[in-house]
Amino acid sequence: MNVIHTMHLRRHLSAGVVDLTYILISISVVAMIVMALVYVARRVEGANYLHRQRNESTADTVIALATPKSPDW
Repeated sequence: MNVIHTMHLRRHLSAGVVDLTYILISISVVAMIVMALVYVARRVEGANYLHRQRNESTADTVIALATPKSPDW
């Protein structure tokens, strides 16, 4: 009777461990996917920002770079 009870308990415990492992792996996978999406979104946003800056007015940038800056003394 005790052996059967131990086997039953062991089956439940191993099932619980498998469930816990499955849940942890699922959370990890979801977190990695979310992080990848955030990374891609930031890269795209950064590229769009740079592209917009480049297209806005190159002449203004050239003028700003060409004008001598006054020294800060």
